[in-house]
Amino acid sequence: MLAHDYPYIRDLVTIDAGLQEFCNRPGDGPVFLLGRKVEHASGFDLRVTERPLIIVADTYDGTNGMIDARGADGVGGGASGANGVYPWPDSVTDASGEDHPVGPGGSGQGGGPGVHGKPGGSVTVMCRRSINARVSVAGGKWNRWRSGRQRHARGERARHSGSTGLRR
Repeated sequence: MLAHDYPYIRDLVTIDAGLQEFCNRPGDGPVFLLGRKVEHASGFDLRVTERPLIIVADTYDGTNGMIDARGADGVGGGASGANGVYPWPDSVTDASGEDHPVGPGGSGQGGGPGVHGKPGGSVTVMCRRSINARVSVAGGKWNRWRSGRQRHARGERARHSGSTGLRR
């Protein structure tokens, strides 16, 4: 056991911001919380991230909060959907010779699949009595689709005859 992997031992363990910092320390093994009574500070949810959490107590009282060990949400999203296609909207040429559409372009296409979230963490509560215990170990959310955009980037069409692309 490394020096920073020692257990947190108290007669009364109050789960609050200070204890959250203790649980977030780097280390290899689980975080141990040992006490006669373990309770949450009012409205405080303990967030379990990388390291497993093990609570050993006579009484665990979760009345004022919960243990949140849900997995990290997926980062990033799927690939953007394809831009809208024909029909190009009719256009009008202004005094400066710029073409501007008089209506919207075609609808954008659906995007690619998103990135999956991480699995939930590990929480073990060993106690003689639990009161209002709430623990969430659901997996993280995954980012869904990113849809394409309507094809008329600011409504400008290419001025070159025969071109179907847009100017940027």
